[in-house]
Amino acid sequence: MMIPRFDPNDGEGSTRLIEDLTTNTSQVQRQVLKEILTRNADTEYLHGFLEGHTDLDLFKKKVPVIDYEQVKPYIERIADGEPSHIISSQPITELLTSSGTSGGQPKLMPSTAEDLDRKTFLYNLLIPVMNRYVDGLDRGKGMYLLFVKPEISTPSGLTARPVLTSYYKSSNFRNRPFTKFNVYTSPDETILCSDSKQSMYCQLLCGLIQRDEVLRVGAVFASAFLRAIKFLEDYWEELCSNIRTGHVSDWIADASCRNAASKILDKPNSELAELIEAECRKEPWEAIIRRLWPKTKYVDVIVTGSMAQYIPLLEFYSGGLPLVSTMYASSECYFGINLRPLDLPSDVSYVLLPNMAYFEFIKVQRTDEDEAGGIECNGNGESKVVDLANVEVGCYYELVVTTFTGLYRYRVGDILMVTGFHNTAPQFRFVHRRNVVLSIDTDKTNEEDLLKAITRAKLLLEPLGYLLTEYTSYADTSSIPGHYVLFWEFKTKGSSDLSKLDQTVMEECCSTVEACLDSVYRRCRRFISEPVQDTKVHQVLGRNWNLRREGVALALAPAAAFLLDLGGAPVLSVLAAGLLLAYLLDSLRLKSAAFFAVWFSLVAAQLAFFFSASLHSAISSLPLTALALFLCAETTFLIGVWASLQFRWIQIENPSIVVALERLLFACIPVAVPALFTWAVVSALGMADAAYYFMAFSCVFYWLFSLPRPSSFRSGKQDTAAAGDSQVLGPLESCLHTLYLLFVPLLFRIGSHHSTIFSSFSSVCDLLLLFFIPFLFQLYASTRGALWWVTRDAHQMHRIRIVNGAVAIVVVVICLEVRVVFNSFGRYLHAPPPLNYLLVTVVMLGGASAVGAYAVGMVGDASSSAAFTAVSILVSGAGATVIGFPILVCSGFA
Repeated sequence: MMIPRFDPNDGEGSTRLIEDLTTNTSQVQRQVLKEILTRNADTEYLHGFLEGHTDLDLFKKKVPVIDYEQVKPYIERIADGEPSHIISSQPITELLTSSGTSGGQPKLMPSTAEDLDRKTFLYNLLIPVMNRYVDGLDRGKGMYLLFVKPEISTPSGLTARPVLTSYYKSSNFRNRPFTKFNVYTSPDETILCSDSKQSMYCQLLCGLIQRDEVLRVGAVFASAFLRAIKFLEDYWEELCSNIRTGHVSDWIADASCRNAASKILDKPNSELAELIEAECRKEPWEAIIRRLWPKTKYVDVIVTGSMAQYIPLLEFYSGGLPLVSTMYASSECYFGINLRPLDLPSDVSYVLLPNMAYFEFIKVQRTDEDEAGGIECNGNGESKVVDLANVEVGCYYELVVTTFTGLYRYRVGDILMVTGFHNTAPQFRFVHRRNVVLSIDTDKTNEEDLLKAITRAKLLLEPLGYLLTEYTSYADTSSIPGHYVLFWEFKTKGSSDLSKLDQTVMEECCSTVEACLDSVYRRCRRFISEPVQDTKVHQVLGRNWNLRREGVALALAPAAAFLLDLGGAPVLSVLAAGLLLAYLLDSLRLKSAAFFAVWFSLVAAQLAFFFSASLHSAISSLPLTALALFLCAETTFLIGVWASLQFRWIQIENPSIVVALERLLFACIPVAVPALFTWAVVSALGMADAAYYFMAFSCVFYWLFSLPRPSSFRSGKQDTAAAGDSQVLGPLESCLHTLYLLFVPLLFRIGSHHSTIFSSFSSVCDLLLLFFIPFLFQLYASTRGALWWVTRDAHQMHRIRIVNGAVAIVVVVICLEVRVVFNSFGRYLHAPPPLNYLLVTVVMLGGASAVGAYAVGMVGDASSSAAFTAVSILVSGAGATVIGFPILVCSGFA
C-alpha cells in the first residue's frame, strides 16, 4: 500500500524512514507508479489509453498531461451517480473541494478511504521532524485553531467538502492514538463545531485557560491564525469574564462544544482573568502571543505562496517567534514536508515524499523581457516532462501528479523552484500558482509579482504607524486603458488615527505598486492616458534612504570634522566657497551644475589638503603620509557619494547608478571610517593601545553598516529570488568586511609594535585578543544575520556559532587573565597561588560562557534556567573567594 507503518514517538525510527524514502527516490517512484497502474489499468479512463497494459514507459508515452477541464467530466459523472470505476478501482468515498486559490474556482477532487491513511502518515512524520529542532514538545500542549467548513451533498449522495474538513471529521483524526508530542488545547468537539464563531470562541477560551501548558500555537494558514487574533481583540473582555466566573457565555448554544469547553473551565480563576486582562489592555498588541502564552516556542502556520503577505503581521503579534511551515499539501494530494522547519519563511523548501504519489514536472521558463520577472509556463504538447529524481537545481517546474485516487498526469498548477536535494529527493520552494493573475491586456501579473509590489508599497505606511493586514484585487477593464483595483485593510499601531491617513500617501503607494509591476502593464496604462510621473515614483523608492542617510551622516561627520581640523584654514576656505556656490546653483534650479559644484568643492578641498603643511608635519614617514593621504581621499570620496545621493533627480533619472552608489557607500564606510576615527583618537591619547581602538571602531561600524539590510533604491522588479540580491551588500563585500574585522586590527598591532610582539606572554596575548574578540563579535552578529554568505542553514550556523564560540571564549578568557586581571588587578587577589589562577578562571570562563549562551539564544529564560542559576552561583562564590571575602570572615571570627 506504499504507506509504511511507524511509531511517531520513535524519533530514530522515523528519521530512518525519511532517510530510506529520500535515498531511494527513483525506486520508490517506480513502485508507486507500478502499483497505481496495476490497480487501475482497467478503469475506463486508463483503459482508453493503455488497453489494460501496465508498462511504465507506455504510460508516459500514451497518457496525456491534463488539467482540470479534461478530468472534470469524469468527476462530474461520479458526482451524478455513475460508478467510481470510471477513474478508480477503489470506491470514491467523497469529493474534496479546492481551497479557492485554484484560479478562484472551486474544483472537485476524488478521494478514497485509503487516502486518509496516506494523509495520516504524513501528519505523523511532522512530529519527529519538529522534535529534531525543538526540545521538550512532549511537556506541553499545542494551541492549534482548527475549523470545519460547510459541506454539500452531490446527486449521487457523495459528500463534497474541503480537504481539512474531511480529515477532521474522519475516524483517523477523531480516533487518533494518543501521543504525548501532539496534545491539543482544543477538544475535538470545539474543532468539529459547525458554527465557526462558537468554535473560535471556545478554542480560544480553552487555549487561554491552559496558557501555561502551551508550547506552540498555530493554524493551518496564516490568514486563519490572524483571524483568530482579530477575534481575540474583539472578545477578550468576555473571555476574561468567563474565566473569572467559571461559566461559558450563554450564547454558546452548540451542546457538545459548550460541554467540552465547560470541562476545561471547571472553576473560576480571577487571578488568570486579571493577568490576561492586563496584557490585552496594553496597546499596541505587539508580541501578544509571547505575552499571553509565554512558553510558546514557535508559530505553526503556512506562510509560503500567497500567505507570505501575512509575515510582517505575524511577526508583529508573535514578537519574533519562529514562523514554521511544516508541510506542503493540496486537495489533489498531500505532497511533502519541510525537513528544516526553523528556516526563515523566505527560505522554506519542501521535500516531496516519493511514496505519496507519482510526481512529474514540466519545466517552465522566465520571460526574457528586461523588467518582467514573471514565470511563463511552456507547458504545451512539446514540453518535456521529467521525473522527480531528474529535476535540476535552480530551475522552475510545474507540478504534475498521478495519484492513488484517480488523477493521472494531472497538472496541479503549482510553480516550484528546485532549491537542492535531501539525499536523492529534491527540495522545492513554492513560487506561485499558475494562471492566478491579474490582466487587462497582454500583461500578466501573478501572485508573486503582486505580493512584491505591495510589500514595497506598504513600507511607506509602517513608519506612520499603519499595518496592512489584508488585501485583494481585481482587473477593472470598464475604462480604457484598464487598471488593477486594490482593496487594502489596515490596522493602526499605538495612537495612530486611521482617519488621518493622508490621501497623498495612498497615491504614493499606488505609484509604487505600479512602478513595480509588469512593464507591459505600465505600457498599457500609458497608452492614451497621461504618463506615470517618474518623479513621484522614485521619491517613494528612496524613502528608506531618507530614513537611513542620517546614520551615514553621523558616521561621516566626525571624520569630516577631523579632516577639516587637520587640513586647517586652506581646506576650510576652499570647501566653504565651493559649497556656497553649489547652494546658489541649487537655489537657481540648476541641479546638474549644483551637483558638479559639490564634487568640484570636494576635489579642490582634497588638493588643498594634499599640500597642507600640517599633515606633512604631523607624519614624518613617507609611506605613512601616502597611506594617510589615500585614507583622506577615500573619506572625501565617500562624502561626495553621500552628497550625490541627496539629489532627487539622480535617484529618478539614474536608478541603477543610485543602487551602485549606495552599495559602494556601505562597502567602504566600515573600511575607511574606523581607521580615521582611530587616527583621531591616537592623536589625542597616543599609540600604546591604538590597535584596540581600531578593533572597537571596526566592530561598531561593522554592526552599523555590514549587517544585511535591504537596499533603499531597488524596485520590486529588481528583487530576485536570491536573498542576497535584494540587500545593499553582496556576499563579496560581506566576506571582505569579515576578513577586515578579523585581521586588519591584528596586522596594525603587528606593524606598529613589530619589535616587541613576542617580547612577553602579554604581548602574545594582545595578538590573540585582537583576533578572537572580533571573532566572538562576528559570531554574535551572526544572530542578527551576519555571516549569511557562509550558509543559509540556520541549524548549521547555530552549530558553527557554538563550536567556534566555545573555543574563542576559552582563548579570550585566558588572555584577559594574563593581560588584564593578573597584570593590572593582581593586588586585589587575596587567594594564594595556584588557587587564585583556578578561581579567576572559573569566574571569567563561567561568566563568559553564561553570557555567550544567553547571547546566542541557548538560554531562553535566564532568570528561571537552573543551569544559568547554578553557573551564576558558582561564579559569584569563586569571585568572592578570590578577592578574600571568606578569609575576611574567618579572620573576624578569630
